[in-house]
Amino acid sequence: MFDPNNLPPGHPQRREPILKAPPATIALAGVLILVHLILAILPEQQSDAILIDYGFQPLAFLAALDGQGPLGPTLLPFLTHLFLHADPLHLITNCGFLLAFASPVERRFGWIAFLAIFFVSGIVGALFQTFLVLSAGPAPLLIGASGGIFGLMGTTLMLGPAVLGRRLQLGPIILVLMGINVGIGLLSEVGLVGGYLIGWQAHLGGFLTGLAIGRLARRAN
Repeated sequence: MFDPNNLPPGHPQRREPILKAPPATIALAGVLILVHLILAILPEQQSDAILIDYGFQPLAFLAALDGQGPLGPTLLPFLTHLFLHADPLHLITNCGFLLAFASPVERRFGWIAFLAIFFVSGIVGALFQTFLVLSAGPAPLLIGASGGIFGLMGTTLMLGPAVLGRRLQLGPIILVLMGINVGIGLLSEVGLVGGYLIGWQAHLGGFLTGLAIGRLARRAN
């Protein structure tokens, strides 16, 4: 019987399809969906209160840093904002990108490292959202898994052949992705996309974090 895992030397190794997601990736996507469904069936006033309490509020965080309130309650949303989404389209888009870019990272490093990259990238994304947006005006509530997912995307692209089995022209890909990211974000600011502001600054912070992690992983190998 042919065994694709027992190939002769020099024969290209069999690679798993990128969207055949490993268990922790599927579990995280399932949690995102479950949280959104729970919020959808709650009374609107209650679900809105949860978004406000557990979404990341840059102004509240900075006020706490300045001694104008307790710091502890402003730290938990660095993580919890990643599980909240504005609408089904926001959720579906993030789950699709999660399955695509979390899968190779989890297969390469395991579920603990995969989740660590996701959360660290999300935290850095929230910090980027805080300081880049506040330089231009008040920073709105930040929700969504995009910062963490962009981190996984950056890690995947930086590792390239190690996780995808092919070499990538990294420079042009980064420029195109960030150009699209900033462009869509700016269109949302004038009301042309989504019906809400898109946190392209958080995406940028997460993506740069993922690139840095991927670079460190390449050097370690």
